[in-house]
Amino acid sequence: MFKELLAINWIKRIFSMKKDIEFKFDEEKSIEIILYLAKKIPEIDVFSICKLFYLIDKVSLEERGRFICGEKYVAMQNGAVPSKTFDLLKKIRNNPTKDIVIENEVIIPQREPNPDFFSQFDVNCIKKVVGDNKDVSYWERGQQTHDGAYKKAWDSRGNKKSNPMPVLSIAKEFPNSEELIDYLVNN
Repeated sequence: MFKELLAINWIKRIFSMKKDIEFKFDEEKSIEIILYLAKKIPEIDVFSICKLFYLIDKVSLEERGRFICGEKYVAMQNGAVPSKTFDLLKKIRNNPTKDIVIENEVIIPQREPNPDFFSQFDVNCIKKVVGDNKDVSYWERGQQTHDGAYKKAWDSRGNKKSNPMPVLSIAKEFPNSEELIDYLVNN
C-alpha cells in the first residue's frame, strides 16, 4: 500500500509540473562533438550527427542526469533532433567555418577535436554510441531516435513541423525513470 501511495504521489508531482528541465547550451562543446564524430565516422552527414547527438545525450541523461552540451530536442519528421546543434549546422552549411565545412550534407572536419572540452564521462558516452552505431545503416540510425518521447511529441504537434521533446519525457524512457526524474526535479 505504501509503495502504491508513493507511486501515485510521484505521478501527481510529475504531471503537476509546469516547466520542463532546461540545460545551458554549450556551443563550443557541440562543435567539438561534431568534430569528434566526423573524425570517427567517415563521411558522416548532418542527419547522422543529429541522431548520434540524441543517442549520446540519452546515455548521458540516464547515467548522469544531464545532456553533454545542454541541448534541447525537438521531434521532427525523421526523428529526434538536437535543436541548437541543428541550427548551428544549418549556419555552417551556409557559411563554412575554420573548424567545419559541410558539402552535400557531409561534415568535413578542418581540425582535430579539442579533448580539453570533454570529461572522461563525456568521452565514454560518445565512444559507446559511436561503437554501437559505427556500422549501422542510415535508416537504422534514424529509427533509433523514434522512441516513446519522440512519438509523444510528434503525435501532439498538430500542424507544426516540429515539437519540443521535454527532458522529463525523455527521462521516462529509462528503467530507472522514477529515480532519474526525482533527481532532475530536485537538483
